[in-house]
Amino acid sequence: MYVQGIIIATQILSSAFILIIILQMLVLNKYSIFLLNAQRYLQHFSALVFLSLLVFLFLRWLASKRSYTVVLYALAFAVSCANLVISFLYLESYLSSPGLPDVNSYPITNIVTNSSGLPFPESLTPMFDSVFVFLLMYVDSYCITS
Repeated sequence: MYVQGIIIATQILSSAFILIIILQMLVLNKYSIFLLNAQRYLQHFSALVFLSLLVFLFLRWLASKRSYTVVLYALAFAVSCANLVISFLYLESYLSSPGLPDVNSYPITNIVTNSSGLPFPESLTPMFDSVFVFLLMYVDSYCITS
């Protein structure tokens, strides 16, 4: 019951942050970096806590009931936790450059036409994690149905 309340509170707070950022962009044509960072920290840390709790529950369940299905699920969610930490560290290094507390918004066409993309090794990390988790879930589903 406490976990459900924490999840609902996190979602309400996250929605409020996003709504305030959108209103700032519409009314002031700029947005606060502080709110964007607060939203980022809230989402990454809450997801990390809940995924870690899920991995812990799977591992505790594995101790009582030996099953390869549970191992695959625990491994898939552990990889998701690692992906979350990697994405947080990447965003932290990318957004930690000193700048103004407010950012002026630009038209979407400027952003799309001037995007340079990620360096090659960094562009493969999300794809590898997603493919690995998908394969773990696929093998797990195959094991359950056979």
